[in-house]
Formats: sequence, structure tokens, C-alpha cells
Amino acid sequence: MVRLGAVTTALVFALALLASFASAASAQESPRVNVTFEPKRITARELAGCQPTGVCPPLERDETYSTAVTLTVGVDSDPLFMDIEGGGLEISATANGDESTRTLRAGQSQRIDLTVTIPEPSGRDDRMFYYGKVRFIDSDGRVVAVLPVVATLPTPRVYFSPVRDPVTNEVPPLRTIIGAGQSFTREYLINSNINLDNFELRTNAPGFVRLENVPSELAASQQARVRLTYDAPNVNRRTKVNLDVRPLDGLQLINSLLRIRITILPLQIKWDPPVVRRELVVQTQRPERVTVQLRSNYDVNNVEVRTVDLGLMPVLSPINTINLRANEPVDVTFNICPGYAATRYYMSMAVYFDGKPLKRLLPIRAIVRDDGTGRVPTEAPPCQGT
Repeated sequence: MVRLGAVTTALVFALALLASFASAASAQESPRVNVTFEPKRITARELAGCQPTGVCPPLERDETYSTAVTLTVGVDSDPLFMDIEGGGLEISATANGDESTRTLRAGQSQRIDLTVTIPEPSGRDDRMFYYGKVRFIDSDGRVVAVLPVVATLPTPRVYFSPVRDPVTNEVPPLRTIIGAGQSFTREYLINSNINLDNFELRTNAPGFVRLENVPSELAASQQARVRLTYDAPNVNRRTKVNLDVRPLDGLQLINSLLRIRITILPLQIKWDPPVVRRELVVQTQRPERVTVQLRSNYDVNNVEVRTVDLGLMPVLSPINTINLRANEPVDVTFNICPGYAATRYYMSMAVYFDGKPLKRLLPIRAIVRDDGTGRVPTEAPPCQGT
């Protein structure tokens, strides 16, 4: 029992000693500064200088805004130093041009001037919300107050009206059907919810699209009429295309889209007659001259008529590239030569565009017979001869 009492007395003495040390430290520590701000925080409305109940214009990128708050202390205060945490914003805070407040008595106030710069767009994953802080630190290094700086930017939107045919002023079908190599024109209105100072429109088919009347600057709620012309490529099969038009503001891609659905009908060649058949005698070495007509269902320029075997079936006319007009016939003349042996030839002729044959081919069947003598010609004239 005596030992337990001694231990208890020692614990009580130790606790009393700790309490005395804490009391002394508390007496030496300066009182904590009570700080209030008016307004309590900086938001987009304060940055834009708007009235509390008025309509407020949206903040814009790459712009600097100035505002001020009133700082009031609840107790006597030595100078408070300002520390900036931008949070993506460029923030500057001064008190009468200094980076700290003056010595203030309880209830006194001082104006804090702020400038806030919104960063310019980077072109990828641009933020629409920024949160910065201005910390006020006393002489003991304690943070006694924090002024929030909040900048909210509206998400840029570009609105497209329904596209119209400028000739009829009517809304076309959801899918535009067009022939290979043909063109169509559409018009539409655009407007934006904010000012766009470096505006442009881009498509996923720049080689086939022409855009006219695209403004370089698009003011908020201002309408602009844009004309789009699409030149369909020459295709050999029925092709579906989604033509996308996307707006940009400088490097910033705007999350809006105009899509025009297109079906391109294939470019086809028609031959008259559709098949060529000839019989020749190998001993005579006399070529058969043949003239056929070809037609195209659409206009196409710079095409060339070729055969698979120039030695047995040379083209005499046309030799150079030609331009085909829709449903207008063109005469094609060529020779079919017998060669040097009795046999059967299965050949074809085609119209080439950009190095590729267009549908359809002209089948050519040649039967070369022997006259019964069995003689093999050794000095045959050129196939281009008459």
C-alpha cells in the first residue's frame, strides 16, 4: 500500500509539472488573428465585375481580370504575408503595392488588390474549373486565413442549324445520294455561346470539301452562314461516307459536330456491244479491226483505254487520255491479231482512272483457226497494220 501511494504521488506531481509548462507556453504565444474578407471569396462574378443580380459575361481564356477584397482583423495584428497557390491560375495579390498587409488594430481593414489571369488553351484536356488560394501568414509562420479564388469557364459550344439545299432552300434527306465524281452544296447557320477569337472549321475529308464564309472570329450569339461543297471521289462500288465538320478555337477542339451522311454511287462503264467475238486465220496474218462505243454513267476526266495484251490487241483510238461525259458515246478502235498459232484468246479491255480499272470490262473472245495447210507464219506484219 505504501508503494502504491508513492507511485500515485509521483504521477500527480508529473502531471502538475506538465500543466505548468503548457500554461507558460500559452501565456507566451501570441493570440491568433481573426480575419474576415468581403467578399468572402473571389468567383467569376467578382472577376468580371458584375453586380450581384445582373447578367454576367463569361470569363475568357488568356485574359487578365482585376478585383479587390477588404480584409478586416478581429484583434491587433502585425503585418500578414501573402502566399499564392495558383491552382492553374496566375494570381497576384498586393496590399498598397506590398506583398504583406500593414500593422492593423482590432476592427481595422485594408484593401487587397488581386489580378487573375486565365491560361490560354493548350489544345488538349483544357480545364473549365480552377481553384486558387491566397494564404495570409502571421509572423509566427501560421496560416491565419485563406482567400479562395474560383474561376469557372463555360464549356464552349457551337450550334449548327439544319443543313439546307441553297437552290431549293429545303432540308435534304438524312442521307445524300450522289454519283461518283459529282458535287453537292449545302448551307447552314452557326453560332456560339461564347466569343471565339480564333475560329475555324475542319472536316475529316479536306481533299473533297470546300468551305466558304467561315468567320475567323465568332462572337457569342452571332450567327454566320457557311457554305459547304462536297466533291465526291470516283469509286468502283457503292460507298457510304460520314462527312464530319468540327469547330475549333485556336488549338482548342470544341465538342460539337455536324455530320452529313453520304452514299456515293459507283462510276460504271457501258460497252456497245457488251462482248466482242472474232474468228481469224493464222496463215493470213490479217488483223480484225473493231470499233466499239463506251459510255460512262457520270462525268469523269483523264481516263485511258487499255488492253491486257498490246501485242495481240493494240488500241488505235483514242491513244491519249480522254474526258468522258455522262451517257455520251465515245468510239474506241482496236485491232485483234491472230498471233502465230491456232488457238483461242480470252482478253479484255478496260477504262483506267488514276491507275485503276473502272467497272465494267469489255470481254473479247478470239478464235484463231488453221486454214488446213498447217503452215506456221514466220514473218508476220505488225499487228497495228491494216
